[in-house]
Amino acid sequence: MGINTFKLLKKGSVLIETNSKEEIEKLENKINTKYEGELEASIHKLRKPRLVIFNIPEDISTQNSEDTLMAQNPDISLNKGDIEAKFCYTTKKQNRNLVMEVGAQTRKLLIQKEIKLGWQIWYAKSRTI
Repeated sequence: MGINTFKLLKKGSVLIETNSKEEIEKLENKINTKYEGELEASIHKLRKPRLVIFNIPEDISTQNSEDTLMAQNPDISLNKGDIEAKFCYTTKKQNRNLVMEVGAQTRKLLIQKEIKLGWQIWYAKSRTI
């Protein structure tokens, strides 16, 4: 088993990088079984990118946004589960914005195309939220 990087982080945490996913899984299992109760090892999970659609209509909510996007945008060829609406928020100017969590390929598709939502056309922007 080869360890590439060993870094000390804040609050006593340690970051260990290996050559492959199999090696890090073996290391995680070994630490969790040998030092149970003293140490805890966990593999870092990547987050999906988030997109914001600005100024959405009032009738669009987090529950119906995925179905509405799929129905009104057949040219983008979205599948069920590609988009997960996280939350809506209202700005000071009373505009409603929708934050969605999407996969990397879906993000590229949505940023390049115009999105039909309700009776208007929108553009998605990638934001860090």
